[in-house]
Amino acid sequence: MPQLSLGIDVGGTFTAFAILDPETETFSVGKSLTTAKNPSTGVVPGSLQVFGRLGFSAKEVAQVIQGTTMVANFLLERSGAKVGLITTKGLRDSLEMGTEQRYDMYDLSARPAEPLVPRYLRHGISERVSWEGEVLRPLDLEEVGSKNCQVVVATCDDTRYSGITGHTIRVPLDGKPSLI
Repeated sequence: MPQLSLGIDVGGTFTAFAILDPETETFSVGKSLTTAKNPSTGVVPGSLQVFGRLGFSAKEVAQVIQGTTMVANFLLERSGAKVGLITTKGLRDSLEMGTEQRYDMYDLSARPAEPLVPRYLRHGISERVSWEGEVLRPLDLEEVGSKNCQVVVATCDDTRYSGITGHTIRVPLDGKPSLI
């Protein structure tokens, strides 16, 4: 029985499949439409369809490698969820700070891309960590639950905390923030 390798790329329009048969050194490809509401639901039927067309069985698959271009599409098209950012005080504008890099270094009129999170949906909180990782000012969950943070949370589909400490915080709309 062949030990096939299956590669899957879930894209915005199509899901692509590549099958490698190491015994015969043959490479086969196929495509199916991506299911818009839940892209994962198209993977199994699409795989089975490609297997059937090529004369293979799912039992022959020894390895599956899956990737997606959907995240890149969401970023480029800015069609993903509306997100907010709660970060270390003083780092609110780090998404907009330039590093003197340009898409075209000779185009003096080139404008930088708009940040993925607009400024009004970013809020700083007072936690602080030294360059050695020592906590100088611990994260205060009451500050995360403050009115300013709750405005960011209530305005967005999703909110994330990004700080130097590496904390992950859940900020529910109807409750108190908590560390995860």
